[in-house]
Amino acid sequence: MLVGIVAATAALLFVLIRLWSVGDGDFGSFVGAGDLLSSRSSLPLESGAGYDGQFYYRMASSPLDFDATSHGVTLDSEVRLQRIGYPAITWLITLGATIPVTFGLVAVNVIGMGLVAGIGAELARRHRRNPWWGLALASYYGFAFTIAKDLTEITEVTFLLLALLAAHHRRWIPAALALSVMVLTRESAMFVVPALAVWRLSMIVRRRTKPSIIDLSWVLPPIVFGVWQLVVREGTGRFPLTAPYRHSSFNVPGWPLLNQLGDVFGDWSVTGIAHMAEVIVLLAVMAYGASTLRDERVDPFVRVLFVGLGLACLSLDVLDGVWTIRSLRMFSDVFVIAMLMLIVTRKRMTAPLVATGAVSLATYGWFVVNL
Repeated sequence: MLVGIVAATAALLFVLIRLWSVGDGDFGSFVGAGDLLSSRSSLPLESGAGYDGQFYYRMASSPLDFDATSHGVTLDSEVRLQRIGYPAITWLITLGATIPVTFGLVAVNVIGMGLVAGIGAELARRHRRNPWWGLALASYYGFAFTIAKDLTEITEVTFLLLALLAAHHRRWIPAALALSVMVLTRESAMFVVPALAVWRLSMIVRRRTKPSIIDLSWVLPPIVFGVWQLVVREGTGRFPLTAPYRHSSFNVPGWPLLNQLGDVFGDWSVTGIAHMAEVIVLLAVMAYGASTLRDERVDPFVRVLFVGLGLACLSLDVLDGVWTIRSLRMFSDVFVIAMLMLIVTRKRMTAPLVATGAVSLATYGWFVVNL
């Protein structure tokens, strides 16, 4: 519990400094609302289309309002509506938006940082490691972007770790429920479903096991995801998955990175060098984590999730270049699992922790002085 409190306190300190330094004391500044899509909103507006946080603000204010414009924010695509996990949790903790939603969005991420470290500490303890290793899971620099812009990754990782903790205790119904919330938070998390399905079905075909409650871990998430797709279809006339969305897609694993190597390693400005470090550290931690896949101390369930999320990480393609965006927040899940695998297998952690810590300080520092 103490580990989680430390992580949450650090996140809160970052929020307060940022709120004072660039936010004019307004939690709405974290939303990143743009005047093109939020022109009728009471939020602080920046020039242009704004950022994703404005859509989570809109959904957290009224999760079942599917109008084109709601609470002053106009949808750019129905695909936004499938990421209901983070807004729904915010709606709940703000008591149905009776507490300011702008505060609630930030609070969920601060609490989530505490849970990431706290659950990580419990998993470390269960594997006879010092609970303070839980802080390694919360050290990812991409979380700075998530907190600063009211985004979803901390919520996604929290439910991923809840699923791992439940699986460790062989409590497969809670694990399946946690994974279901995870896929409702970010659709890219659906990569865990085919990974788990291949693992389980191959074992069943080879008669090493029989169908059991474990299989809920890959059966339930797509059902829950599909039900929410139907709910949104009823409200908008379109399935979110079929909605036009120019920003992201999936490609051959590894191709998006290869396609963007020139952009990533061609910018020798201060920010460009910092971003090179972000990419290099992420790839190094992933590769180091992959080296533990054959270690028997790593639970097969954890290995499968790492492979599924790793493929998602390497396949995700964004129009603007996912590997060229500061703070690789979308890859936080695979980073956290890689760190957990390294902790469980007692690998040398000095280099990855020092590298991650140095990049995190730079990234958090950047967001302290920039909106």
